[in-house]
Amino acid sequence: MRSIDVALADDGRRRLVVVECWNSIGDMGGAIRTSNRTQAEATDLTTLRWRLGDHATGLMWVVRATARNRALVARYPEVFAARFPGSSVAWVRVITHGEAPPPAPGLVWSSLDGTRIWPWRRRWTDEARRPRGPDPGRDPGRDPGGAQGDGAGGVAGGTHGGDGCVDGASGAGSRWLELGAGDGEFTLALADLLGASGDIVALDLDRWALETLADRVAGRFPETTIETVVGDLAADLPPGPFDGVLAANSLHFIERLAPVLAAIHACIRPGGRLVLVEYDAERGNPYVPHPISFARWGGLARGADFEEPHLLHRVPSRFLGSIYGAVTERR
Repeated sequence: MRSIDVALADDGRRRLVVVECWNSIGDMGGAIRTSNRTQAEATDLTTLRWRLGDHATGLMWVVRATARNRALVARYPEVFAARFPGSSVAWVRVITHGEAPPPAPGLVWSSLDGTRIWPWRRRWTDEARRPRGPDPGRDPGRDPGGAQGDGAGGVAGGTHGGDGCVDGASGAGSRWLELGAGDGEFTLALADLLGASGDIVALDLDRWALETLADRVAGRFPETTIETVVGDLAADLPPGPFDGVLAANSLHFIERLAPVLAAIHACIRPGGRLVLVEYDAERGNPYVPHPISFARWGGLARGADFEEPHLLHRVPSRFLGSIYGAVTERR
């Protein structure tokens, strides 16, 4: 496993910090592109959760201080400095003292056993113009600038990123399927809405994200029944019937929607609901290749034997225009 993302959310102070923990960076360009997308999605989630009020979103990398990772950072100092201009010392204090996240992303080092973190000292990379490994006389796990990673300012487990956009699930029944559930941002909102009788099947390709999802739901909503399924929403859906299906920021990866919508229709009971959360844009980008505008969604839904969609909520997106939630029913 190269990396895992952890969301630290604090509803009281309206903060969301995404911590990307890197065991091995590997493809640097791919890693940074993925990070850019994660940061943009986190910004949209905080806007959904806290509307347009004051809130803070931050992103940091915690990189395991292996010889390979340190050599990579040393080899490309300008790239990492441009991507992570935030104070590394300040980012360490976000984790250890619960301080507010700096406005710019940051990078910190982690010991090999994951028990300590310390700042990325830019002079190491500013002076480096060729690959080099760690100082043989220095133990990364006992870096003099290190700090024990034994606390966090936010509440791990997150924000209900889908509030408002998943309201269409209310009153439809308790058994739901979520497509592309990831680590559970919208699952938490759905579980909160369904209450103690909630019975959710969460589908995603990422086994590690689903494990995080299950832990988060169990911690926040222990009475909710949660089942995770590793699978491709474009290939085979879990058997129904379901009272509803939630597709939150997942269908924009599908170019040919008709077969997927037919499969969704087949697994929903008559009169059951499909809640869609999507970017309201006609043209995509490398991270959202096939967005579904609300104007286009009506025709797609009717063509798949669903009722006319009803708009639930729309908020601005710094990533791609705006993001909306809509609900429709199976005919």
